[in-house]
Amino acid sequence: MAKKKVRIGVVSKELKKIYKDAWKDGIWVQEFATQRRGSYLAAAGTKKKILELEKAFGKEIKISELSLGDCVDLGVPGSGRTRESACRNAIKKIKKLMRYSQSHS
Repeated sequence: MAKKKVRIGVVSKELKKIYKDAWKDGIWVQEFATQRRGSYLAAAGTKKKILELEKAFGKEIKISELSLGDCVDLGVPGSGRTRESACRNAIKKIKKLMRYSQSHS
């Protein structure tokens, strides 16, 4: 089977849907480049946390400008063999954390 050619900067319909659905669920997603081909990294966190920090600091936080370190502090990491699977993995983890937080508050 031939490998699917990955075009840098191209966002698939599936990835657009993942981002849109996450945003509707109150979740942000940020992707990061890796050095290894076929290995992708993403982070996901809650919009609620970002809004709390914006209020505390009095300035807007741009998700797209968050560093990997920021994302580790504000969310959870996810990885996968595709951009889509890395994003889904991170979203799954943050949803699990959100459910845990709700049941223990």
